[in-house]
Amino acid sequence: MNIQKTILLLITLMVVEIASASKIEKAFEALGKYDYFGAKELFEKLKEKEPVASPYGLSIIFGRNDNPFYNLDSAHIYVSLAEIRLPSVEEKEKEDLRELNINAKAIAEWKDSIDYKAWQKAKEINTTESYQKFISRNTDAEQLPNAIALRNELAFKHAREVNSARVYKVFMEKYPMADQFIEAQNRYEERLFEEFTESKSLLSYENFIKTHPESPYKKEAQDSIYSITTTQQTIRAYKEFIRDYPDNPNTEIAWRNIYKLYTADYSSQRIIEFRIEYPDYPFLDELMTDMKLASKVFFPFKKGDKYGYMDETGEVMIEAEYDAVEPYSEGLGLVVRDGMVGFINKAGDTDISISYEDAESFNGGLAIVAMNEKYGMIDRTNKKVVPLQYDLVSSFSSGLALVANDTAYGFVNKHGAEVVPINLEYATDFENGFAVVDADGKKGIINTLGRLVVPAKYDWLENFNEYMVCRAKRDTAFGLIDNNGAEILAFEYDKIGEFSDSLALVAKDGKYGYVNTKGELVIDLKYDFQTEATVWGVFENGHTKFFKKDKYGMLDSEGNEIFPAIFEDLGKYSDKELIAVKKRGKWGYADQNLRLALPYKYELTKTFVEGRGKVKTEEGWMLIDEKGKSLLDSTYDEIDQKDSLYFVRSNGKWGLLDHELKIILPLDYESIKPFQYRYLQLIKNGVITYFDPKFKMIISPKS
Repeated sequence: MNIQKTILLLITLMVVEIASASKIEKAFEALGKYDYFGAKELFEKLKEKEPVASPYGLSIIFGRNDNPFYNLDSAHIYVSLAEIRLPSVEEKEKEDLRELNINAKAIAEWKDSIDYKAWQKAKEINTTESYQKFISRNTDAEQLPNAIALRNELAFKHAREVNSARVYKVFMEKYPMADQFIEAQNRYEERLFEEFTESKSLLSYENFIKTHPESPYKKEAQDSIYSITTTQQTIRAYKEFIRDYPDNPNTEIAWRNIYKLYTADYSSQRIIEFRIEYPDYPFLDELMTDMKLASKVFFPFKKGDKYGYMDETGEVMIEAEYDAVEPYSEGLGLVVRDGMVGFINKAGDTDISISYEDAESFNGGLAIVAMNEKYGMIDRTNKKVVPLQYDLVSSFSSGLALVANDTAYGFVNKHGAEVVPINLEYATDFENGFAVVDADGKKGIINTLGRLVVPAKYDWLENFNEYMVCRAKRDTAFGLIDNNGAEILAFEYDKIGEFSDSLALVAKDGKYGYVNTKGELVIDLKYDFQTEATVWGVFENGHTKFFKKDKYGMLDSEGNEIFPAIFEDLGKYSDKELIAVKKRGKWGYADQNLRLALPYKYELTKTFVEGRGKVKTEEGWMLIDEKGKSLLDSTYDEIDQKDSLYFVRSNGKWGLLDHELKIILPLDYESIKPFQYRYLQLIKNGVITYFDPKFKMIISPKS
């Protein structure tokens, strides 16, 4: 009896299952005939008996836009329900689903289709709200990262338009994982600081520090306090600042400035006087070192494969224990050990730990350093004035330093703050308060506030010169621009030379003349132009040579042809010395009245200096007096005058002559070049020594 009941129950279940299968098939048949009303009614009745097929069918109905039930949200809900239930159904039911072409792949593909339609709709609306709706409902869509990015971008764009501390704070709270979060945080801190200290008063900066002690702009507020209270830059102002703001980090700078002002010449006597007058000076060790070593010059030397330092007498001051060293600068020497770089003082103490991958010597109290292939800048206390986060850092100029990452350039101030954001295609260092920048493939000029004073619309542009004028090129023509951005010389010239003596060469249609710093043509375009004219046609001491009808003459700054164009070439003009002139392939010398003083017989000549002329014959270079008499016993391959010394070379070796042309170093050296102060560095047989011209003494380390 029990067996019969069991069989009967199984038959009943099979009938029910067959009937259910028949109904689901009918539902999909209705769907295939676009009978959406009939299909929807059948699918809804089968929700419990067909936990996968029914929601899948409903999702298709809601996901098609050719029927009144079109609703992507519902379509997504039902397909997600089918996706969740599919893994838990029995294998027999999965076989039935496969007969209906329902499987994990089909469900996933349909779900992707719904996500795509929802994504297109969100993009069409293109609002923060539309993207947020997509993000909230289509949580595993492949377009989700793009939706998040576009939502954040629109939200941040709105925040930037409002540009208040409050709106940036709201953005950060709502979108803490946004790519723009750091920028929003930076802008929030910046705007908070700007809004709080809008009056720029001393009190506003003091209150800002009290209410926002953790702000990254605390240092800027402290710096502003320092700047306001020490505007006069006097010892008294610095002393009062130290007294009133003992916790301000700029007290160190104030102390150092007092020291610098008091000991302007850095003489030992003045340092002693400072020590007596300021017993509470916080850098006594440095002061004592300065006192002992201020007047000493340190020279790098090599012993074996290691380097150290010696003084002017050859006394070893710092033992040779480093892999490489650089000359001292501002009291610190750059040293290398085991591939790492640091700085030592003249006492040999490690002033800044040898822990950097790269570094440059100190300049203006700062040094460029690198760590983990990123560059920044430190002060003498090893403080990271510019954070080590850039691919390039240059020295400060006009209070700003050029920095760059792998794609863009910008500028930071001496507090490390990015004054000009790093979004420039290219930029040069500041010079005279201006820098050349690139934007969209064109060049312009910015000031230290980062504002364009010359719009970025030129194909070539140089920085403003000492006359506050710059040359520029637009398309194929050159012109001039002043520091107000005004085009003071029309862009119609083929070439413009550099300014010198307030004049610049301009060329057009094969002729050239000169303009002044106002862009006014002061010497007409009447001379024959050749490319080299931009080099030799530069005014110097009120004169330059000119070219006309294949000959050279001499012009003054008024445009007077003081030498007619009768020479093959000319040297520099001098109102006191003989002037080099060339005719018939040879050089000679003439005086200011064009009288030939020395005949045309030299291969090359240079204008006389201090009654001496440098000339080249077939044998080599020599020095002559104003009567043409040789002043040297022999000729040389090269003669260079620097100050009162003559560097001479013959057969690849260098020697040195004094002002009286006496040999003070024989022709034994591979190299002789200036070192520091009056000293020279010598290299002989690969060994480096030094020379003191004053005492005619070679400096080498004592054994």
